[in-house]
Amino acid sequence: MPEDVKGLPDSLALRLLNSQQVLIAEVQSSKESTFIQLPYFLGKKAESFQVELTYGQTRHLEAFLV
Repeated sequence: MPEDVKGLPDSLALRLLNSQQVLIAEVQSSKESTFIQLPYFLGKKAESFQVELTYGQTRHLEAFLV
């Protein structure tokens, strides 16, 4: 990656969790990553899920409802 292009930090993790916080999918960045994304997934009406972003000791959890 060119020096003037900033990428994601190594080992940034993006996780998809169900309503009971069970891991459904996970992706991690590498030194060369400029973006990460979860695989396509489906949900039913009124079904909840969570997306978690972690880097080192920092964790952010966001809840969603279909």
